[in-house]
Amino acid sequence: MLMYFRNPINQVFFNEAIVLASMHSFGLEQEWQLGVDKTQLFERCVFLSKLLQREEFIKTRITQSNPQFFDELI
Repeated sequence: MLMYFRNPINQVFFNEAIVLASMHSFGLEQEWQLGVDKTQLFERCVFLSKLLQREEFIKTRITQSNPQFFDELI
């Protein structure tokens, strides 16, 4: 019954959602007008991905040891 209320395509856009949530943590003005530092964005993405590592089972996720995946994603 709980699966009925859950979005079944979360895992498809999981990494993109991590990047967008991390970008929003900088604030809207800095994010859209001034820009965001890529290394700080990567650190925040790794933090969020680590926090949510047990929520979704996905093949490749953003990790500290895999910055190439992050570069391809953005």
